[in-house]
Amino acid sequence: MVAVAVLVAGQAQAKASNEAVMKATGECVYVVHVAESNGARLNHSSEQWAQVIHMFAERYKLDAKSYVDKAKAKYRKRSKVMGADEALSHMMQRAKACDKELEGL
Repeated sequence: MVAVAVLVAGQAQAKASNEAVMKATGECVYVVHVAESNGARLNHSSEQWAQVIHMFAERYKLDAKSYVDKAKAKYRKRSKVMGADEALSHMMQRAKACDKELEGL
């Protein structure tokens, strides 16, 4: 019985970390695409990020598109609250951070 509880707890923790990975990756897909659309030159393209999220989605059996859509909604809301220029500046900085993250994988 204890082994089952440990297994279920481990699966719940793994699911939470899988979703965190997908959330971060979805955000990177979106911000890198926006950065590229605004002339940024990065080491890793939005196409490469799309391949990464699809690989994780297949592995974790999650919907990649929904995570990208959530990132898009997050930044649209941020744009309304902060203003378009500040939101774009944040996305450009985040895209650079994503570029460094992919090098670490």
